[in-house]
Amino acid sequence: MRDVVRIVDGVPNLASQQALGGACEGCACGKMSVTPFFHRSASQVKTQRILEVVHSDVMGPMNPKSKGGARFVVTFIDDYSRYVSVYMLKSKAEVLKYFDNFRQLAETQTGSTLKCLRTDNGGEYVSKRFNQFCANHGIVHQTTTPYTPQQNGLAERMNRTIVERARSMLYYQQVDKCW
Repeated sequence: MRDVVRIVDGVPNLASQQALGGACEGCACGKMSVTPFFHRSASQVKTQRILEVVHSDVMGPMNPKSKGGARFVVTFIDDYSRYVSVYMLKSKAEVLKYFDNFRQLAETQTGSTLKCLRTDNGGEYVSKRFNQFCANHGIVHQTTTPYTPQQNGLAERMNRTIVERARSMLYYQQVDKCW
């Protein structure tokens, strides 16, 4: 900073502010980042039982398509058990169909009913059909604040994990980059 003051005309001498023990306001503002979201500690209880809260997110479009023509992936993650279900979709319009498949299978296998679904505000989740489905089955649908993927961090992190694992397997098998 001293070099900048010496070389450039018009830059104020900040020696007096630095002598006070603090950085200048410009430095503080320039180094700011987004305030981190609250993270639960491992000792805090997430949920009390299976299917109390399920997180979901859609990832895609993927390029190239799968051999079956799928371009999207939807994940459903149980908050309590961290059990993950992944479905390949040809279009985002299929999310409701696969959510119903997941719900039926999970409720049958566990004997519990799904209480709450946490998603982002993607169009596939906020449609009238989707909201009506949730209302008919007694499912509370929580959506995140727009442009805050951190609020659905469990699903977002799972998406990243899936992509990293798939990429690693393709690299290991030396599959051509077009796949």
